[in-house]
Amino acid sequence: MLERGTVNVQAATYSIKVSDTGGQIRGRILAKNGQVLGEGSGLITNVGQNAIDPRGPKLVLIPRDGVSGVHYSQYDAEKKPLVGANVNILHGSEKAEQDQDLYTQDTRLGQGSMTLLSVEAPKNFLVSRKIVYSGEKFSLPILPERMAKSLREMVSDQRQQDLNDPHGTLIWGS
Repeated sequence: MLERGTVNVQAATYSIKVSDTGGQIRGRILAKNGQVLGEGSGLITNVGQNAIDPRGPKLVLIPRDGVSGVHYSQYDAEKKPLVGANVNILHGSEKAEQDQDLYTQDTRLGQGSMTLLSVEAPKNFLVSRKIVYSGEKFSLPILPERMAKSLREMVSDQRQQDLNDPHGTLIWGS
């Protein structure tokens, strides 16, 4: 159920009329254009029916920074976004917002937090994942399957151990 409340910024308080003194409350700060600037949630403690001034939880609204960046084929020197890729954020639970040029521009990540970004490209490419921090401008290369296979073979030969499992994780560092 959605209820509008009132906020007194100077007193740092909010008030809302609710039908029950138990449950959960979720607050959002919205810009005039409807963009979510911050949000928070908490449980409402059950209070006695005779309470004169029931107090709910202290609600801290956290501004959002979001993330932005590009995912591209490792073979593309211009680093243009790979067409047809599915970009997921918030640990894979949500499709990331992208602009008309396919650059990721997602504002749902809270300030000071991080999440796992996942890119599933068209066939012949491996799934790529990266931990991104709020406010980060990321650059994520996507490896073609044949390139990854060659890398595994070279490292296996160099280390004299079998690292050729096609389902194994390939950790790419810089």
